[in-house]
This record gives sequence, C-alpha cells and structure tokens, in this order.
Amino acid sequence: MVFNVGQATVSRDVSYPEPVVRECIPIPAKMHATANRVQSVEDLEAMIPGLVVLVDASEPPIYRPQDDETQKKHYSGKAKRHTMKTQYATTYDCTILQTSTAVEESKHDFAVFKESVPTFPENLPHEQGLAFDRQFLRLLKYLGDGAYTGMEKIVSQQGAHVSRKRKPGKKLTTAEKEYNKALAKIRIRVEHTIRRVKVFRMIGDRYRNPRKKYMIINNIVCGLVTMMRLWELAET
Repeated sequence: MVFNVGQATVSRDVSYPEPVVRECIPIPAKMHATANRVQSVEDLEAMIPGLVVLVDASEPPIYRPQDDETQKKHYSGKAKRHTMKTQYATTYDCTILQTSTAVEESKHDFAVFKESVPTFPENLPHEQGLAFDRQFLRLLKYLGDGAYTGMEKIVSQQGAHVSRKRKPGKKLTTAEKEYNKALAKIRIRVEHTIRRVKVFRMIGDRYRNPRKKYMIINNIVCGLVTMMRLWELAET
C-alpha cells in the first residue's frame, strides 16, 4: 500500500538479491562442502564438536494444493493440515550442516534420511600423522529419534543412536527408558536449532510462497541462523 505495488511485484523484487545473499552467508550447502574439505580429524571436530551429527525433520504448514493427488501426499494426519517435510542435520552447538530437499509429508523421516544422508570425509589422518581408518569411523555418530529406526544400517561404518521404540504388547525396560532419556538430552539441541529457524515467520508460519521456491527461502533462513550462531560462539 505504501509503495503502490502488488504482491507479484514484491515477490519479483525480493528474488533479485537472493543470489547475492546466498553467496554471503553460510547456507547449509556451504557448511556441508566445508566439512567435506577438511584435512584432519581435528579440523572436522572443530566444525562438528564431539563428531556428533543430530538429525530431525520439520513440517511447516502450507496451503492446500489444488491438485487432488498432490494434496493427498502433503496432508498430515497427525497435524491435521497440509505440510512439507524438510530434514535438518545439525551440530550439538546448533549450527546447520545440511538440509534435505522439501518433500511431501507422506514420506517417512527414515526414507528422507536414506535419500539425503549427510556424509562426511572418512579415513582422515590424525594430527600426529596416525591413520584412524576404522577407529575414526567409529567416532563419528548420528543421533535421531525413533522415526530413524534402521539408520544404523545406512551408516553402519560410523555410529548411529536412535530412540528405543516400544514393541506391541511390551513395555520399555528401565535401561531403555534411561537410554532414551540420555539421548533426548543431547537431541534437544537439534530441536533448539529448528526453533531458531521457525523464528522467521516465512518458515514458522504457514508458508505462502510457491512451493518450488521453498528451499531457496529455507536455505537463506538457515544461513542467517547459522551466521548468528557462529557470531554467538565467537563472542563466548
């Protein structure tokens, strides 16, 4: 109203600086590429504290797609609304290492993980020149909730820890409950990171732009979140 322009004009104008913004901030693709260029285990651990990668998925709401088949794929029975699903791979200190492409809600979290495994370099040398080989592979760990059951088969050479799920007709043992509790205390960090992303209302509220532009916007938001987090870590 102030500048006498419509929504279409605003959308076109906002898209002009997008390439420059993506070039200037640590979007997930840059973080992942940087982690894969490290030359030693110490360099990798500087980027990924404790060599722990946390994974979780988020489902921002969208408007109901007009196509019947598409809307069925995007409908979430749990949330009772249409959503898109994106997987986030983060560090314990809440920086975003990688995101999957946005997929329909009906795709299971584990299926998304199999298609978008956040891979990192293997067999890196130790600072003293020792070859880690299998020892290093056991140090890198992926942590997920119960939806990622089976993740250990995908990253079998590394380590994988997922929440224990109750089997039909049985209860979790005391040891399994303690395990889930300890794992949840670590995994909460990925929830904190996703919360930081959702502070941006374009992602946290109902997504109003074309679905094909979602990943462009999401990557920019993730880059801003990571940039702010790196500033916080540098000040401490």
